[in-house]
Amino acid sequence: MGNIGTMKDNWRCLLIHQLCSSLPEIICRVLPAVHALSGCDTTSSLFGICKKSVYKVLKDAVLDFSDLDNLGDSDRETAISCSRRFVARLYDQKKNYASCHQDINKLRVKLATSRDSSLVRLPPSEAALRQHILRASFQTKIWHASCLSKPPLPSSLEYGWRSFKDSLHPVYFEGNIVSSFSS
Repeated sequence: MGNIGTMKDNWRCLLIHQLCSSLPEIICRVLPAVHALSGCDTTSSLFGICKKSVYKVLKDAVLDFSDLDNLGDSDRETAISCSRRFVARLYDQKKNYASCHQDINKLRVKLATSRDSSLVRLPPSEAALRQHILRASFQTKIWHASCLSKPPLPSSLEYGWRSFKDSLHPVYFEGNIVSSFSS
């Protein structure tokens, strides 16, 4: 269901099987990872990036990001690399700094020093992005295993979460920095 107006009673029902049949197969395969990376119920959204922008980037260059299909199942460094490229492209949609898409901190510097960019439109730092990608990877892994009655899932503590006072909290940065607002 989705809201189509400013009033609360303007809802419409989207039939997911009809939507999927109208999209290319590769887009359907990467949608879970893209949805988790761009923000869902368990992962935060990327500041200033709306779902419409995410879909536009995906539609325009889906073959560049086809490896996101395996986000929940790939090794950690592969997941981080392909996700980093996708997030970099979201913040640099015109590909002005495409040579920096493998190094998010270099992209941040380029965007921060360009005349046409606001500092609030910078991508997350490498440390914050790594943790975000781990959480998105874990969420994608859960969705990929949703058809199993008892899916074998690793500990969420290995995927950007930490336990604090009997509940899970996202880790925001790596290292010895305070890693959660609840510390």
